[in-house]
Amino acid sequence: MPPAPPAHPPTSRLAPVLAGGALVATALSDSISDAYRVRLGLDFADEMQYYGEIASLVRTHQLFHDDLFLQQLGYVFLLPFFKVHALCFPDQSWLVVFGRLLLLGAYGVTGAWFWRAATKLGGFSTAEKLAGLAALFAWVPFQIFAFSYNTTAYLLIIVLVATWLTRDPARLPRHATLTAGLLTGLTYTHPTCGLLLIFAATLEAGWRFGPRAALRLAATTAGLGLAVLGVIYAVHGADFPRDLLEAVNFTRSFGSGEIILSPPHLTGLLTLLGLAGLFLGRIRRGRAFPYPLGAESPALLRWATLAAVVPGLSALLGLIVNWKLGYLPVAWCLGLLLVLAVSVGPADGQPPALRPGNRALQRWALLLVLGGGLAALFAVLLATRQCQTGQFALAVFFALLILLAGSRVQSDARSTAGLAVIGVLVGTVFAGSSANGLPSFGVGAAALIPFLVLFAGRRLQPSETGRSALLAAVLPPAVGLMMLLNGMLSPYREQPFWKEFKPVTGVPAFRGIRTSPLKIRAIELFQQASPWGTLQGKRILVLGSHPWLNFVLGGEPATPVLFMKFDGKPEAYELVARRLSRRPQPDVVVLTEHYMPPAIARWFLTWTRPDLGQKTIPLTEDFRLYFKWHTGGVFASEVFILTRQPGQP
Repeated sequence: MPPAPPAHPPTSRLAPVLAGGALVATALSDSISDAYRVRLGLDFADEMQYYGEIASLVRTHQLFHDDLFLQQLGYVFLLPFFKVHALCFPDQSWLVVFGRLLLLGAYGVTGAWFWRAATKLGGFSTAEKLAGLAALFAWVPFQIFAFSYNTTAYLLIIVLVATWLTRDPARLPRHATLTAGLLTGLTYTHPTCGLLLIFAATLEAGWRFGPRAALRLAATTAGLGLAVLGVIYAVHGADFPRDLLEAVNFTRSFGSGEIILSPPHLTGLLTLLGLAGLFLGRIRRGRAFPYPLGAESPALLRWATLAAVVPGLSALLGLIVNWKLGYLPVAWCLGLLLVLAVSVGPADGQPPALRPGNRALQRWALLLVLGGGLAALFAVLLATRQCQTGQFALAVFFALLILLAGSRVQSDARSTAGLAVIGVLVGTVFAGSSANGLPSFGVGAAALIPFLVLFAGRRLQPSETGRSALLAAVLPPAVGLMMLLNGMLSPYREQPFWKEFKPVTGVPAFRGIRTSPLKIRAIELFQQASPWGTLQGKRILVLGSHPWLNFVLGGEPATPVLFMKFDGKPEAYELVARRLSRRPQPDVVVLTEHYMPPAIARWFLTWTRPDLGQKTIPLTEDFRLYFKWHTGGVFASEVFILTRQPGQP
């Protein structure tokens, strides 16, 4: 366990008040009231895909039955909870609310684990722990509020890091067992991230405690992983190896992660990796870099650089406003600010008080530019809403590194460096394996933000150098509040909650949910054409990116891909077509788009019959554009519900 840092001076009275206010604000918005995520809002795309995968597992006891994405492996851990729900509500009533309450409980357990770890580490005030907890909970309205590979990985990584920070060398077997269990769960939930952290944790254990500790951790993880695999095989049945191979091939064929190789994404990623290296160098040195802006550099160079920073920063902020690929200029802006931070931070052994003079004036001027730059950056991001979800978390993660680099390095340097390394590794894996590319860096790194808030808050405490008590009081809770504000202004594929949300009626799975007028209208359009229950017992195939229709129409999904975005590689849909051909044919096909991949189109021609029943739902241009803008879903000008006559082969 890293040594406990010395106690710091008492915090100002303002610190716990502001930190507590940040926590209360996030708690009210996240869980206590109905004002945000439990009862308000629906994501028609990803969230409905996740609930469709869970409902399929509960109904069939098989993974990959109605969806081929590998990500659903982790749902085997949720099967007992949703099985109880299915026994109580056979028609799937309250399904989404139940899932959200279950997730809220998981957030609560994770928050308690985080608080326990911070208390066990020692040296953190109540205000700092409250601010870290607020940052943890602020992710709730900021991401998809459903059990997914990203959300579950976020919670597991927080518990893993808390376990790592508080491990006791005298109780390594217990630590190895707990860590192995968490790594096993993470590997089944997010395979690439889990495998990377297994490798990293094994190396770190061997380096810190010797080969025996590394072998114990690796063997325990492998044993637990095989045990879970045996449970999955027993639940799924003898077809599991074939279905797993098809899921792996489908997920690979979908092209996830390839976007990171495009020039804007790759350039931004390399910039961020360079920033992480600069931060670790600053932590290892224990003092500010002397060049180009340190006290040892020529005064003319320092002031000339400062003069160039202001217009340069203004130009970069202009790019962020006007350029839709905002994460690349964000990375450049963060890089410039980090160069300042590692050059002006106080060095160990610095005199107790800074004497007035050119060096002190230059340092305070640079610190003013540094703080003003961060404030301006987040003001622009919040005002323009250019950076949503992971992009905003990416900026918060590196902004905290900037704050840590610009402060005195204390005895927690090893832990701080470890947090930075884990955040960069996890962020890079998320970015490289996601179809969204670089913005997903923040989705992974967000799990480290609560811990960085803790350490940043402690380093900002008033000291003999005259550091302001107001700074320590305001900045840590401001992180959570900024994340909360960004999530409320830019909810994931939903309109802001003040858009007169209305309750969803006629869809049992959505019972208890209020959503935006746009989605209420979309649900009503399909309910008018086919009220819930009229297709009950029929196998429905939705051809298009609308997994929510599987719940609205009320039939049984008959597709091996609940989320047909039609942007994968051809081999992905060749596999889908083969599975459709060898399974019982759908009774109903819903055509939401006029385009189909060639393999799906060929299968569709074999399914059609001259006497098909047909219902047509006309959609206006305004509705389709508005729907795409807020949800990402695409509709043709007319949606067709095609029904085969009973008894047709």
